Amino acid sequence: MLTIRLALHSPGRLLFLWRTWTIAKFRMEIFPCEIGPGLHLPNPINIIIARGAKIGSDVTIYDGANIGFPRMERPGEWLSSPEIGDRVLIEPGCFVVGRIRVGSDVRLKLGAFVDRDVPNGSVVEASPD
Repeated sequence: MLTIRLALHSPGRLLFLWRTWTIAKFRMEIFPCEIGPGLHLPNPINIIIARGAKIGSDVTIYDGANIGFPRMERPGEWLSSPEIGDRVLIEPGCFVVGRIRVGSDVRLKLGAFVDRDVPNGSVVEASPD
């Protein structure tokens, strides 16, 4: 977490240094975004948090989760990123994409693909197909 906080709050070349280190060490890519206090990454491998994503407090993100798309639709334009509420559990392999809002106290189960708003207190299962 310290490296992520350093990367998000560092200017220019230091941002590049910390970002490169997190990619090399954890295969994790964090773009400029808003992360609340208490982010927990039990296994910080293969996690992507896209530019503009907003993550609330006390959120747990497991390995292989993608929060938003880190690519551009057209040069100079970034895809819309999601907003994650407080006390959300994102299990391994989840994808949360688009300009959506995931409410507070939500659990996204293993491999869930979320592209619509999720109300507070919900549990989202992976699609069976």
